[in-house]
Amino acid sequence: MVEAGRIPAQVIRAAEQVGDLAERLRPIGNPHVISDGGAAADAARAAAGTARLDVEINLAASPTRRRATSCPRH
Repeated sequence: MVEAGRIPAQVIRAAEQVGDLAERLRPIGNPHVISDGGAAADAARAAAGTARLDVEINLAASPTRRRATSCPRH
């Protein structure tokens, strides 16, 4: 399951970079294409959210996690 989380983690990092870049370009970019930067930032946020959900699903399906949550608590 750790390996399954590597790609979504890379997607999250890339999405953060896209969002950061869009934010830095907003004040200096061409005002006629500002909506393109906003669309890129929105798409990056959506990709990051989907990747986070993927990681949560993989963690919930992890045999290690299932064993840990099924053990009796003292």
